[in-house]
Amino acid sequence: MKRILRWSVLLVIGMVMFVFTGRDTADASVYYNASDGSQPKDFSIVKKDGLWYNIGIHQIPGAGPPGPITEGLVLSTSRDLAHWQDVGVAVPVGAPGSWDSYDVWAPSIILVDTTYHIYYAGVQLVGNVLVQKIGHATSTDLITWTKDPNPVYDCSTATWQYWNLSDPWGAGTDCRDPFVVRDEPNNRWVMFFNGRSKDPVHDAINPAVYWHPNPAVVGMATSTDLVTWTDAGFLTATAGYKSESPHAFAHNGTWYLAWTNDCTETVNGAYARLATTNCIKYATASTLTGPYGAFVNFPGVETYTFASEVFTDGQLELFGRTSGGAIFFDQLVWTNDTPGIGPIPFGTIIGNVWLDANRNGQVDINEQGIDGARLEAYLDDGDGLFDENVDLRLGVSVSFYNSTLTTLKHGTYRFQTLLIGGLVWVRPMASNFTTGALAEYVTTTGALLTQHNIAGTPTTTGKTYGFQTADTFAPSGVLDLRAL
Repeated sequence: MKRILRWSVLLVIGMVMFVFTGRDTADASVYYNASDGSQPKDFSIVKKDGLWYNIGIHQIPGAGPPGPITEGLVLSTSRDLAHWQDVGVAVPVGAPGSWDSYDVWAPSIILVDTTYHIYYAGVQLVGNVLVQKIGHATSTDLITWTKDPNPVYDCSTATWQYWNLSDPWGAGTDCRDPFVVRDEPNNRWVMFFNGRSKDPVHDAINPAVYWHPNPAVVGMATSTDLVTWTDAGFLTATAGYKSESPHAFAHNGTWYLAWTNDCTETVNGAYARLATTNCIKYATASTLTGPYGAFVNFPGVETYTFASEVFTDGQLELFGRTSGGAIFFDQLVWTNDTPGIGPIPFGTIIGNVWLDANRNGQVDINEQGIDGARLEAYLDDGDGLFDENVDLRLGVSVSFYNSTLTTLKHGTYRFQTLLIGGLVWVRPMASNFTTGALAEYVTTTGALLTQHNIAGTPTTTGKTYGFQTADTFAPSGVLDLRAL
């Protein structure tokens, strides 16, 4: 009989992001990568019935005029922001010749009663010019969307907007990246978007400097019915080489407007914008529509980053942004009233596998842990019932030597999963007891499958599994896993 097993530490990498090791805290963002090789760009994300729905641009590398960049806005779903499934195109491009026949960009999703509304930039190729207008669609399930036949907002009607289909740089039709948010004190909705001023604009940091010609700005429109929108001007603080992907969120009575702009540095004692790198800026105001003051770079967010959004899972504030062909997710953290980002915390499940020499189902003096046992974890699909064919298999932990413990240093297993993951199932793998070093072992501690509410408890004590070599006739209460 096999009684002495290998004493070694084995680290097994789970799907996508999870590494089940001895760490108790996260040290990295979680992220989304498209499964089709495309590059995710501007996105909007909401949570419904425990499932995340991410709808956004999937740009095919190298694509562009005169050919279309995408087939439409793609829907992807996840239970924990780390394991994603691409569902398919949710909002397709329009019919040939229509106002959104070339492409659709940069969505913004809101929920009103039981209906989801999505706003997006529709693009039509007119000659070599990408004419942009803002469209609207509705859905009750976030999967099937019904588009309005015509755009709901045309920037060319705004008195401040630079609109020129003959602009040599193709900047005369900027009208994209809508973001819609509720303005409760004024009983209306506000839409921020990317436009261009036809007049020079004073710089927000150095008022002696003008931005010209035709600086990019964040424009505004308002609505009481989500269909008819009225021009509300633009925000002078956002003027620059680019002012894209705006979004607004509130904290402690202050509004924060974040948008994609250029990185800044100090030149001769004054701020200067660098047109060669993307950065996420933010500015603050006492009301949603401003005026907003001078901008700063968003703390903790790296360069070459754009298209950010703040959202919540009901417990944590989260910050998503696009960088390097992926969408990264972190926790939004606050130092006084200054925002920043930090890793989403992990939950930990830790337990032991041990040699139950006297088969009484409890750890006794001189009984030691067993290294090399393999256990697996599954993320519940939301119904609270374990089904290995439906629940998401997160990965494997191999029991190992843990020098930090005072007893049972051997035989430790550990799983780490995001707190927002919710219910996680753990069980020893049946293959432990059919092949390999544990082929002659059975369990002495009854039921094998256990559940852990990671979202509610950051650190969970997992089941302690006792094993013993099998006799011809196993004692009562001993489960022979070789029969599985």
